[in-house]
Amino acid sequence: MRVKICGIGKCGVRIAYDLFAFTLDISSSYEIRIGKPKSKASQFLNNIGLSPSKAKQAFKTLFSAFRADAMYRISEIPLYVTIDSDVANNEIVSGVMMSKEEEGEGESKQYKFPGGNFALNGHVGGCNFHVVSEALARSWKPMPPPITANDGGVDIYVTSFSVAGGTGGGSAPIISQAVRAVNKNSPCHYMGLGVLPKSDEQYQEHDVALTMPDSEKFSTGRFLASMYGKRIPDGMNSLWLFSNDALRFLLSDQQEQRTLTEASGELKLNLSLVNFLIARSLSLLANSSSPLTKADSNADSRELNDFLDGRPFISATAQRMVEGHEDSEGHVRAVKKLLRNALTNIKTEEGRLEGLSAPVYAPDLTHLEETLEGRENTSHSEFLSALAAYDATEGPLEFRTTYRLVIFYGQPDKRWSETKKDLINRACNQFFPNAQQLHYHFRHVG
Repeated sequence: MRVKICGIGKCGVRIAYDLFAFTLDISSSYEIRIGKPKSKASQFLNNIGLSPSKAKQAFKTLFSAFRADAMYRISEIPLYVTIDSDVANNEIVSGVMMSKEEEGEGESKQYKFPGGNFALNGHVGGCNFHVVSEALARSWKPMPPPITANDGGVDIYVTSFSVAGGTGGGSAPIISQAVRAVNKNSPCHYMGLGVLPKSDEQYQEHDVALTMPDSEKFSTGRFLASMYGKRIPDGMNSLWLFSNDALRFLLSDQQEQRTLTEASGELKLNLSLVNFLIARSLSLLANSSSPLTKADSNADSRELNDFLDGRPFISATAQRMVEGHEDSEGHVRAVKKLLRNALTNIKTEEGRLEGLSAPVYAPDLTHLEETLEGRENTSHSEFLSALAAYDATEGPLEFRTTYRLVIFYGQPDKRWSETKKDLINRACNQFFPNAQQLHYHFRHVG
């Protein structure tokens, strides 16, 4: 599926940029914000001291390697557009520059993050409240064509924003509504990608709850009530939720969390770490049904529209490189590790962010983790017995009340395994016993 992403507000723009950065393996918005604006390829070239005459060929070699080996990088080049009400203070649209080698000359030129950038209805200075940005979006007529155009066969139009953000949370549903109105006959799936604020939820048994500002509670509640109540009809086909509470699992020491909260700006810098998880998740969704990817069954945008039916949802993501052992026990271990990393709260695994896009109460995951733990139950029959013994009533409430479940599972084309595919399906049936399920299995070139 081809993606067009419209990033709204500072958070939404950073997500749009990070999809671009993830695709090309260049500096993330987090790295830019902390003052490390060099790509991995550039760092590599500097470290080994390549001369300018050899740099171009090295870049081509490295880029080819990234595209061949990075299984989850998006296959079809996305389209981008960004909107903010405070462009001057947005480090992505105002200052991101990457060097690109000039063909045949050995000179470098500069180019900006692709896609048009617009001030929200010409507004300057930011928006603190949803009512302001919503009113600005409603009166923005005509909306610039680069925002509303569904060109190049776009299958998924993603609007990324902070749910509690003054600019994005208020204007995103109106902008999505306007885009859909312009493209009435398009089968495109219009997806919101909303980032939830840091909450006062307690995820561990002995957590000391953090403070959630009343303004963010009000903004988030207003947004979700508007969506569920259809106050803005035909806004989005679905809403993908990611939670800034992920940082509470990445920073396990609560004193460290409080210190970051008290230090002006530092908390926001660290929350940008979550964006790469979002970028990889979006890439996985797009690659599952791409002309460049083999698939047993192709997801299409109309099917997603019908199945998701406008409901908010969270995702579970894991990325696991292929191991050399492909015997039956190896298959079981691989599936168990993949499920354990995807269906538990967010964590870092070999330098990657994995887990649920919105965390759940950690003690409820104990039974699931025991079922998937370690090297026990590694034969096919033993694992099936362990799954059969799993009691969903001991698992997370969110899992057993899941209304619908969509599973995207990719394997390398040259190491395709029906056993793994079957085990994934059986495990999902056990962990989500009441969900209507839709499975998409695809093959990548990694």
